[in-house]
Amino acid sequence: ITTRLVGSEMCKETAYIEYHYDSVTVNELSQKFSYSPDYLTKIFKKEQETNLSAYIQLVRLQHASELISSTSLPIEKISRKVGYNNVGFFYKKFYEIYQTTPNEVREK
Repeated sequence: ITTRLVGSEMCKETAYIEYHYDSVTVNELSQKFSYSPDYLTKIFKKEQETNLSAYIQLVRLQHASELISSTSLPIEKISRKVGYNNVGFFYKKFYEIYQTTPNEVREK
């Protein structure tokens, strides 16, 4: 799974998401780049063939996966660090993307 979008018209937006993944929202992004949230979501979907919110989730989960694999931080702390206040939701989303749990990733 990759979030690097080469040749993208949305380079500034995706770079902003990569840097602010732990707190960015669609509304914040739309304000930052002077788009309405609906328009930004629409053009992102058209260009990237993925939902903007799903893309933000994916970036967060990729960072979480890296932290799980490379640190001994507790999973709960990692989930908060990457922008999830609800650990149960984090586990659910992580499993949806990776088909494994954060604990199983750590054990490998």
